[in-house]
Amino acid sequence: MKTTNNNFVLVGNHIVIDFVNTQIMEDALLVELLSTQEDLKSWCESVDYELDKDITSDELASVIELRQCIYNCLNASNNQDDIAKINEYISKHRPNNLLTFNKAQNSFNLTHERCAHTIESLLGKLAYECAKLLCSDQVKNIKNCSNPHCVLMFLDTSRTKKRRWCSMEICGNRAKAAKHYKKQLS
Repeated sequence: MKTTNNNFVLVGNHIVIDFVNTQIMEDALLVELLSTQEDLKSWCESVDYELDKDITSDELASVIELRQCIYNCLNASNNQDDIAKINEYISKHRPNNLLTFNKAQNSFNLTHERCAHTIESLLGKLAYECAKLLCSDQVKNIKNCSNPHCVLMFLDTSRTKKRRWCSMEICGNRAKAAKHYKKQLS
């Protein structure tokens, strides 16, 4: 489990799921971890995406809106408005690959060129990665934590596909401790 200074919990095994997990439950309240532009910048750094410029409040609102659409789709919603919003950002996504020719080796190469890391490119990347995930065989392995008081999701990459908790350190140990306590009382 990876945590950051801003309480970002990176247990999703996929950037899109870690993005959705920027809302958490604390003391039975839903807590927004992307409430400021600085929070978003910090989350981007935690997933190795360095933004090139400051974020406006409108851009932050777009981030929150896309996150909700992605959350809905990951939870098997086929709401056409959510799909349309994701498609809007996918259409803006531009891969950064270039075909080049190496004269010395007399061969073609596909190279990756760094593009500007703007909010638009981040949202396009997240929407594109979401679409790839939803269209893949992995979609059946997206799970919600078994703790009824937890809102975190994860991509179950375990060998047996029987993972139940967002992480053992967060919810798994709590469940085991509660089970042990209940057993001691009986």
